[in-house]
Amino acid sequence: MTDRGAVIFGATRDKPAWFANLPAGLRPALRIRQLVPSGFGQVITPLVTGDAKQASEMYAGRFEFGGQIVNAAPSDVFTQRSLKPEWRDAMANLSWLAHFNASNRGLHDQYAMRLLHYWCKSNPAEKNIGAQTKTLIALSTHGQMIAQRCETSVQSHYFEIIAQELHALLKLRARNPEQSLSKAIALLYCLNSFQGLRHLRELTDELIERNLDCEILPDGGHITRDTRKLIAFLELVVPLQLVKTPIMPTLLSNAVENGLALLNLMQGPDGNPTGLLQDDPDVVRLRSLFEAKPIEIPKLNFAPHSGFARVDHNKAVLIAETSTKLGLDFFDGKQKLMQTQSLEKGLARPADLQTAPQGTVLMMQSTNQNRTCFLSADGHDLRIEDEFNANAESEIIIHIAQGIRLSSLMDGQAVMLVTPDQSVWNLKQRGGTIQIRQSNMQSEILIHRNEYANEGRINWSLKKQAKAIKNQRKKASFETDLLI
Repeated sequence: MTDRGAVIFGATRDKPAWFANLPAGLRPALRIRQLVPSGFGQVITPLVTGDAKQASEMYAGRFEFGGQIVNAAPSDVFTQRSLKPEWRDAMANLSWLAHFNASNRGLHDQYAMRLLHYWCKSNPAEKNIGAQTKTLIALSTHGQMIAQRCETSVQSHYFEIIAQELHALLKLRARNPEQSLSKAIALLYCLNSFQGLRHLRELTDELIERNLDCEILPDGGHITRDTRKLIAFLELVVPLQLVKTPIMPTLLSNAVENGLALLNLMQGPDGNPTGLLQDDPDVVRLRSLFEAKPIEIPKLNFAPHSGFARVDHNKAVLIAETSTKLGLDFFDGKQKLMQTQSLEKGLARPADLQTAPQGTVLMMQSTNQNRTCFLSADGHDLRIEDEFNANAESEIIIHIAQGIRLSSLMDGQAVMLVTPDQSVWNLKQRGGTIQIRQSNMQSEILIHRNEYANEGRINWSLKKQAKAIKNQRKKASFETDLLI
């Protein structure tokens, strides 16, 4: 291993970001030898686990990553040419340590440490912060668990590798708050996983305090409002909270709690994701987060700047996306009834929520559309008013959940919805026309606004009736006066 002990990591381009605020005692001579851990700390278990079968394949010299298979000896595997970037990244970022840790076999542990030795010899000196962060987190989690099962001589060499990678991370210049926060999280992993690194605590806390608000908003949402980025952030930080005595700034702990609460707004009463989160990989990742760190779903939870709101009244649950499409998910108890969104696109403004003994009113506004929702306190009455600008596309599309039967009422001006448990909901509109569309086992209700009618508004309501009675010919009654 190359001796970098004479290089002071403070004397780098990172100096404007954090060096000036370092304690005077640390500033002059914080060198690589001071980064060598003195022992193992707590075990941190990542949310992503490995595959023991893949460890056996690698032990036999067969390395498969990113859809590419390479047959090589440990001394040659990191010097292969003409490989896919996905394969190179997987090997370089040490994702294979997870597979050897999952195997938990002595021979595989020794083989993993041998691979790590050759990885260190071939590892390029210059890396980006994203790759270096992944490297240190892999070494602090799966790598740490493997090293603890090895002999003392192997552990000593392992600590030297940790020091070298820490030194490399601290020398890298963060170009934006996201990179600075990633650097801080990687340092937190090392502080939890290894002893003898307390002198890095002040630097870590400073990086988090300076950069967290630039990435994670006070309500727990990501600054970009990108759900995937929020999930990725929580996947990194949640394992740090699950250790017995987490070394974690209060500011970061609060951000985790707020982020999880925000993601809870995307879940239905049964814990399954709503239509607001439809990408299967993201759904799996979201479920893994809540399985790892479950939190109670509040009855009434509203994040005015997050883009999501949840109203829960007597088993009827309304989950609203207050961003560009003003989407709604509505549940009757634990069964989903419908998902609706306008086809209008535009910039959404902060939503407003008002509660009273009679129920809850949620007001949302975007560039070309205003939407006001009222859910009664007994959960039996949902009323919505959509107001469109003159040039806006004025059509409401409602996706009906599977298993719901539809029947047209009042000469096509209303629709009756019957759930699998025979509950009846009546939907009626004013200011437009209703069309039922069915295809491939999917049912939709379209409400088109009548031009120049009702001053550009569509009022529609959903009211729960009694249970359906077989062979009953009388149509269910429907309240005609809207509250909004």
